[in-house]
Amino acid sequence: MVFRLTQDEYRRLQKACSSTGARSISDFTRKELLDKASSPADGLHSRLTVFERRLSELQSAVRQINSLLKRLADSNQS
Repeated sequence: MVFRLTQDEYRRLQKACSSTGARSISDFTRKELLDKASSPADGLHSRLTVFERRLSELQSAVRQINSLLKRLADSNQS
């Protein structure tokens, strides 16, 4: 397989390779691709987990806003 990278992408790949102690960019890339290919659901699962957490935070914020608006409306009626 052959694919092209921009200079910035290549530098990022070099940095990632160095940080893991891989022998070469080729070894690093091969391992990363095979790891992702063997467990593609893991990436989706982690993204869904983050999405669910953020959705829960948003729901909580909306409840707080609704509560504040209700109190404001109640105080204006008094």
